[in-house]
Amino acid sequence: MSLLVQVQSVYYLYQVFTLASAVQINYITVPPAVKNDSNDPIILDCNYSIRPDDTDLVVKWFLNDVVVYQWIPPQKPQSLGRLKDRVDLDYKASDDPKSVYRAMKIDNPTTDIAGGV
Repeated sequence: MSLLVQVQSVYYLYQVFTLASAVQINYITVPPAVKNDSNDPIILDCNYSIRPDDTDLVVKWFLNDVVVYQWIPPQKPQSLGRLKDRVDLDYKASDDPKSVYRAMKIDNPTTDIAGGV
């Protein structure tokens, strides 16, 4: 029998920080469940809006309060900790330069990267 990794319940926490202004989160998209070790990638996405004059954006994804993904425009994103080398860092969620790397595409998710409930 296959084991399902529950994504909807605090699997990953997402935060967007700006130094000078507020960010409006429009919606968050995560799969409701993921089949363990299925070799199918998953995408965790948080669509947000920021003011056109905002320049100090930092996007971070957390797993159990530890940063596992970070993007500071205009640099390329980086995967860290337990997701090091498990994220497709070339995946683009949009063509907008202020949100192009807002999402994480995780290759072959397994239970060893499941978050606490």
